[in-house]
Amino acid sequence: MKRFILFVIVAFSALFFGMCANPANWDWVSGDWVRDSPSTPWSIVYSFDGGGTLFVYSDYAKKSLIQTTSYSLNENIVTITGNTTPVFRVTVNQFIDTRNSWYRLGTEPLGNICGPSNTIELLQAQPEASLLVQTADYRVYKFETKAGNLYVVNWQDSPGIYSTSQYTANVMVSAFKSDLSPYFTDKTDENSNPEYFTAEADGLIYIVVRINPASIQTGTFSIEVK
Repeated sequence: MKRFILFVIVAFSALFFGMCANPANWDWVSGDWVRDSPSTPWSIVYSFDGGGTLFVYSDYAKKSLIQTTSYSLNENIVTITGNTTPVFRVTVNQFIDTRNSWYRLGTEPLGNICGPSNTIELLQAQPEASLLVQTADYRVYKFETKAGNLYVVNWQDSPGIYSTSQYTANVMVSAFKSDLSPYFTDKTDENSNPEYFTAEADGLIYIVVRINPASIQTGTFSIEVK
């Protein structure tokens, strides 16, 4: 009886690990992956083409290609540009290596910061005040645009070259289209305030406000769209 049980365990293990080790079963890695959850418009996207080429983008919308390199899979080892690491497939949409969890684009457990549960409705020409208490904090606002209309994003934060407000945070402001490609990114009071853009289409626009890492100054701010 013990021999039979041992045989079943060995056979099952050989089948399971054999499936993981067979390069033909690594087709699932093809596609787009991120290592952030929640992801952001700035999350790096790793695009495996299924044929040994890896495309790396600096943004979630895959508009900015920053690297093209090679990869290979051998048993449970992935090699990217000569660097090898063991990986383990958790689900069809997640695998892990020795340091990171990887999520198939669009399936991040905590979603994207521009997702419905994270965004605040911003009404046109009605200022919205808020508080950022940690350097990792952010606020995401959304509002509807009409194609061809000119919009102005204006914000008040800590006093700078152009600011005399009572607000205390030092922030950076970005605006993204519905596909998370940018209208503008990481603007500060010193280099651009207000910021103008013309809507390319009807639909949602996302405004992301986060702490300026150059100052790490948290506190209050106000923002509006006209």
